[in-house]
Amino acid sequence: MSARWTPVPARALLALLLPVALSACSGGKTPAVEDEPGGGTDGADGTDGTDGTDGTDGTDGTEEPDPVPTQIFLTASDETPAVGDRVQLTVTVLDQDGDPLVAPVQIGIAPEAGTSYAAGLVTIEQEGVYTVTAAVTDTALSASVVLTADANGPLLAITSPAPGLWLDSGASATVAGTVVDPISGVAELRLGDAVVPVAEDGSFSVEVPSVDGGNLATLTAVDGAGNTSDLSVGWAAGRQQSLIGGMPDGVVAHLNQGGLDALGDLMLAEVSAATIEAGIIAANPLVSGSVSCATYRVNVRNFDFQNPVLSLGPEPGQLRATLEIDDLDVDFNLVANLSGCFLGSSTFPGTLTDTHTTLELVLEFSVGSGGDVTADVIDSSVTFDALDVNVASINTYLSAVGLSLSSLGIDWETLIGDEVAVYAEDAVVPLVEESIESIVINEEFDLLGGTIGLEAEVDRVDVDTDGLQIGLDTFISGPPAASGAPVFPGTLTFGREVPAFPTAEDLVLGLHVDVVNRMLYRASLGGLLNLELSGSDLGLDATLIDAFFPGATTLDLSFTPSLPPVVRPDPSGVGMVLEVPAMAVEARGLVDGVDTELALATVQVRGAITPVVSGSTLGLEIGAVEALVDVLPADPQSVTAAEALEDTLAGFAAGLLGEMLPSLSLALPPVGALTLTPQTAGLTGTELDWVQLEASVD
Repeated sequence: MSARWTPVPARALLALLLPVALSACSGGKTPAVEDEPGGGTDGADGTDGTDGTDGTDGTDGTEEPDPVPTQIFLTASDETPAVGDRVQLTVTVLDQDGDPLVAPVQIGIAPEAGTSYAAGLVTIEQEGVYTVTAAVTDTALSASVVLTADANGPLLAITSPAPGLWLDSGASATVAGTVVDPISGVAELRLGDAVVPVAEDGSFSVEVPSVDGGNLATLTAVDGAGNTSDLSVGWAAGRQQSLIGGMPDGVVAHLNQGGLDALGDLMLAEVSAATIEAGIIAANPLVSGSVSCATYRVNVRNFDFQNPVLSLGPEPGQLRATLEIDDLDVDFNLVANLSGCFLGSSTFPGTLTDTHTTLELVLEFSVGSGGDVTADVIDSSVTFDALDVNVASINTYLSAVGLSLSSLGIDWETLIGDEVAVYAEDAVVPLVEESIESIVINEEFDLLGGTIGLEAEVDRVDVDTDGLQIGLDTFISGPPAASGAPVFPGTLTFGREVPAFPTAEDLVLGLHVDVVNRMLYRASLGGLLNLELSGSDLGLDATLIDAFFPGATTLDLSFTPSLPPVVRPDPSGVGMVLEVPAMAVEARGLVDGVDTELALATVQVRGAITPVVSGSTLGLEIGAVEALVDVLPADPQSVTAAEALEDTLAGFAAGLLGEMLPSLSLALPPVGALTLTPQTAGLTGTELDWVQLEASVD
């Protein structure tokens, strides 16, 4: 380090030492006066001074020694100036009596570069530590003051965690790196509210517990001049699930009693007397047999009823389907061969009637591959209120040989009941199976020019006392992996406990947060979340670009996530949040016609998820998007500029990512030909990890 010595000109020295001169004038000391030599008569002059008492020798008294500089003091108006500031120097020289003295002084500044000096003022032209020395000419007297011009906070760099880190659930992340400040040193480093120890070489390392989902650690450093800087790093943690195959119970539909009633009404349209009649007639004869000398068979000619009602009643593990009909009317022919009784053969018409007939089927469900639903009848019964059978015309023939209608051994109640049950099963059971199988999802989402597909098919049917719960196996499809896109073993998974859905509405649809995460992961894998934007896209002209990036005339921004977005329950317990734990940002532009890297940054994004209903769709709106940007300084002198740029880029990022992550709208799955009308949407589950939609069924 070398010094630049500047002799202080007389006029400049006068200005520099003006405080000294003022001090001398106001100090109250009278300079010595030297008398002229002469005779004793001149002694009268001694009355002006006490040192010429006898006056006979013509002297006024003894002379004082000449003043000699013995001390020097140097002060500065600001010892921690900013670049561009002017610092006023004040030099005080004292003589052997401690009185101010005007003396020639030279000013030296080391190092020479970075400042300029004139007339007692030091101008700071660049950052640095400068030693200013004032020395009395031709003496060994000198004094110094140190000026520290530090406009930047400490330079922070992260070596761990690496971009794209994904930890197992419950694991801790090692946050490590370096922090240096070559001018005023590092006074303190904090992670949140905790102080982080820093080694002599500037390195640090601390373990940070992780939560499932996106994680963020923010370091704040303070230097000796009080300047601050910060740097944030993000990573993901949590249980992983494979994307191969479907995800059981990604979507759950719960048909409550109102929904089951509507489903029963829909099925009833397919359960008609003509349907059952066709089945019975096709299977004639209903019964055949022989007794004594006669053989017989019964063929149905007509099957009719009125006021059918089909209801579905949930029971633990079973669904009871009840078909009730009024005014049952069955016409049949009893064909009897009485040749063995020497009476020949004849056809005898008959009727069977009942005022109110009830058929009950008890069903259990199983689901095969591809969502095939099987409803097994484990019990059935038919009850009649007042069954009446009339085949009066045959009694005369039978009585001739000592027989009666009852002698034929026909259990008419069981006969008709079994037939009604069999053919009603043939009509009802397929309708139940088809109605449940029809609860599927097949949606496509347009996301930034790419397509993400969501398909779901039935994988589970459970019955409880409140209704029918149908679990759907979900499959996510999307574009192939983009070149350079982050590839992970799977995506994050959260709690999978199916909540107890309310029964106020006819149908409740539950969508698990893992489904949304799978969709966002496929979008990230396919490069759909990579953004390339120009200054014109942002509405910036060359003047504004130059204000943000001095010297640049164009601007191109690229956003590339190094971790896929994650949706998770908000730790505050009030909803769901969307997080992009780590995204790299690069700014490039033309500087003097040359393509130049203007800045590198990292971004962490957070937004709120709000379920909404619109028409016949469920929507997940992403709002209140916030972006935390950290521009990575190239050197210690660019820390302040990087910190200033962060706020600008954060505004860009929040707006862009808010537009980039649009609402996801899910059309309600069909339930046969039922019409579903959404009523309310919200969050449910012990961890608020389910989106819940309630709908009425018409």
